[in-house]
Amino acid sequence: MTNRELTQEGKIQKLIRDSDYLTKKHPLVNRGPIVRSESISLTLEFIRKNYNKIGIDWIELQRFFEEWDQDKIDSYMTTVTYGMEKKDLFQLVEIDTQIEFLENLLKDKHLNNYNKEKYKYCLNYFKEWKDAGKKYLCIDGQHRLFYLHQFLTSKITFEVVDGHNKEWIVNNKPITMSDTLFTDYVPEIKNLINDIEVQTTFYSKAPALEIYSMIFSTSNKGRTVHSHEDRMILNPGDFPTYLKDKILKENKIREEVNGYIAYGTPSFTQKGDTHMVTKMFPWWSAQQSKPLTNTPVNYNFSDKENNYLFKLESISKSTVTEYHKIWTDLYRCLTQGEPKSKLKLSTVFNLFYYIYKFSEEGIAGKKFSIEVYDDFLHKFLKSEDDRKEKDFYVRDTKGKYKLQNGEQIEDHNSYSKKCKTTNHKNFLVRIKKMKEDIHNDYQTLLNEGTIKEKGSRKSNLTTYDVAAANDFKDGRGRSITAEDIYSKKGKNFQIDEDKPVSQGGKRELKSNKLSLLEQTDNTGKFNYKQKVNKSA
Repeated sequence: MTNRELTQEGKIQKLIRDSDYLTKKHPLVNRGPIVRSESISLTLEFIRKNYNKIGIDWIELQRFFEEWDQDKIDSYMTTVTYGMEKKDLFQLVEIDTQIEFLENLLKDKHLNNYNKEKYKYCLNYFKEWKDAGKKYLCIDGQHRLFYLHQFLTSKITFEVVDGHNKEWIVNNKPITMSDTLFTDYVPEIKNLINDIEVQTTFYSKAPALEIYSMIFSTSNKGRTVHSHEDRMILNPGDFPTYLKDKILKENKIREEVNGYIAYGTPSFTQKGDTHMVTKMFPWWSAQQSKPLTNTPVNYNFSDKENNYLFKLESISKSTVTEYHKIWTDLYRCLTQGEPKSKLKLSTVFNLFYYIYKFSEEGIAGKKFSIEVYDDFLHKFLKSEDDRKEKDFYVRDTKGKYKLQNGEQIEDHNSYSKKCKTTNHKNFLVRIKKMKEDIHNDYQTLLNEGTIKEKGSRKSNLTTYDVAAANDFKDGRGRSITAEDIYSKKGKNFQIDEDKPVSQGGKRELKSNKLSLLEQTDNTGKFNYKQKVNKSA
């Protein structure tokens, strides 16, 4: 590393550790703790050599990478090399000073638990980047940085935009700038380009990730940040963590599923799939006998109504696990069934209901697993088309089409119309009509092996099932709350069989008395039985 680079990195840290210019200029004014920001001009040479030290968080902070077309690359590279290099601003977090700041905050013995957990989460986040060898975290400018680095490392060229000289003159000789790899320029041009400076703002000393989220949202140019995209950014809550871990990090599955669903706003790159999964959760929660706290009544599938999911301190792992099982089946249906046309979101929600009905709610007291996912999807889509065709036009009591001026009359309450918009009333109508077909068709699906009745062991039995069967009382007669079932804050219950499975009992409610006991009670009961059996 050269002295120049050391000086640049050291200069950045020194500026951040030092008092800001306003505090120096107005020493009698105390603004309290402030976020530090310093603007520095970085050379393209610095960016070329330090690009791999800049972390880009595609999952938490940035939109998923979308390649620029050549026209956009040409336009940007022309602005940088023809005198407009300071038009755009890069925004980075200086990781070392951010870590130092958070570690100092955590030394305060008077910190409340809320702030302590918030600072720890933030600290761990930046330590992970440091451990990965990163010195800076990009908040804004990731695409520009990427294409600058591609150009400076001779991976791409650009065409000078019309209106600018296509040639530069070096020692009275014309040098072509377009379609030339950086490494092929003469030394004088390479040196000039390396010395081009771009404006960069470095941030540090933010007590919470939400501040960097706000900077990203307000600085995002060109495309408006969707409210769902905004509420997910650097949110440590359990529900957004579920979306990131189970949806966003499954890159291969995401790419496959993206080919089968027609996203609107937000787009797929704006995390539209997590928006879709979020929209269904309150409806699913409302179907449980003890819904998650704050689940809206008569849910209309609006972001305003499901926003509570991003503010809850905790949701139990078992709850999101049960919920995600339906999406796992739905994704398998899509990837194995490979529909020819992309499914609208209303169709995806209908498919979600179908899977929920078979696997969780059950039919005629029985629950079913999907065995042949492509067949299940194809039969569902055929039923969807039949439902839409069946009542698209108004019919009389004999089933004949009513006519008006010789033309069939569209039924404004038809299944097809109700699929245009998903809200509480429309979804209820759709469910009613889907239920009729499910009850008529499930025996055929069973006979053909598309679905299978779940086994007697009921390995999918949940703490909720057992709690409901015991009138929400535990094995010692104490009340079980919704918090106990759904939240980490509640009691840690385990299913207790009157006759353990290991001794021939079955984990089912009818033939084996099941109850819930707290972990310590259940362990104590097991140990006591072991002692009795040994002494017998």
